[in-house]
Amino acid sequence: MANKDHSLDSGIIKAAYDEFLSCGFQKASLHKIANKAGVTTGAIYTRYKNKDALFISLLQDFFTVMEEAFSPAAEEYARAKESGRAEDIICAIHAEENE
Repeated sequence: MANKDHSLDSGIIKAAYDEFLSCGFQKASLHKIANKAGVTTGAIYTRYKNKDALFISLLQDFFTVMEEAFSPAAEEYARAKESGRAEDIICAIHAEENE
């Protein structure tokens, strides 16, 4: 089985971001994404099952960044929930504001 050419991935991702941002999900076209990335639609389908999968893959990176950025605040909220103290809830809110 042949290995995928990963050198194409960044171009596809960039083109997908641009297409989804400019057209929205419903009007975004895999054909346009492929053209902007300089690849065939087959190259996209080799990597992603469909447009939904490509879009979700872009969101996964976003959610990973958000999870890492806000995990300290989430931990504060968990502690506040356990303690039930108003002061701990306020500390959690401040931790979130600082993120």
